[in-house]
Amino acid sequence: MGLLDQRNTNIGVIEGRFIEATLKEYGERVMKGSKKIMVERGFSSPIWNRAKVAVNENVLDYDVALAQRFVDMKTRTSKGSSGTKKRPPGKKPKKHHPVHNKIVMGHKIHLVRTLSFGFTEEVKQQMKELED
Repeated sequence: MGLLDQRNTNIGVIEGRFIEATLKEYGERVMKGSKKIMVERGFSSPIWNRAKVAVNENVLDYDVALAQRFVDMKTRTSKGSSGTKKRPPGKKPKKHHPVHNKIVMGHKIHLVRTLSFGFTEEVKQQMKELED
């Protein structure tokens, strides 16, 4: 039995629903955590609020403003800064806010564990009951 045939069976459909529900939960937790920290840190511009999460065919799409990815960085490149023992020349410290990477990676560990070990017989029964 090939992979495509297996996905079309009853167990494959149930597993797909489990993956989709898990990804939706992960996306909601990431958005909630990110918004909470942004409110605490004073990010009030509309550009920071346009993030969105969508799950389609077991694929999670997490769309954020490009600037939000770079707010996490602790250093920036600079031509005139001299280095220290801990920081090489050309790097300058800056104020950073953990609004993206820390939240995404923190929740990703839980997502991987849930997808790897969470599809138990009990979950299969719950998904079958939802199907009926």
